[in-house]
Amino acid sequence: MDTPWYNWMPGVLALLFVVLELLRGCYGQRQMPINDKLINFISVFPDSFFIRPLIAYAGANLVTWLAPAYAGSLSDVAFWPAFFLVLFGQDFIHYWYHRAAHTHPLLWEMHRTHHSAQRMTILVTPRLNIM
Repeated sequence: MDTPWYNWMPGVLALLFVVLELLRGCYGQRQMPINDKLINFISVFPDSFFIRPLIAYAGANLVTWLAPAYAGSLSDVAFWPAFFLVLFGQDFIHYWYHRAAHTHPLLWEMHRTHHSAQRMTILVTPRLNIM
């Protein structure tokens, strides 16, 4: 079974941003300390191959558990409408989580790891607290 081209879009876009940041010199020694580079590199693997797939799997199962009558009801939706539905839905949820993480002390304690970088780049995105 061939993998549809759009399954590769997130990885290709992230790689494109990394290349653009490399070309701009964002990862030079004066721009980013070696500790930040190491933390960013270490953070990419668990985020990409464990945390995000686990969240997607858990979210899909939670929705199916909460509304079993609607399981598979969006399977006939064309790619682009589904893409924008998921994109805006995910962005809406992420916005409110991120805002809450800056507001509530307990969430901030877990979230501040993400903001501990001296230089913000695309590789800071997966920098998460172990919790």
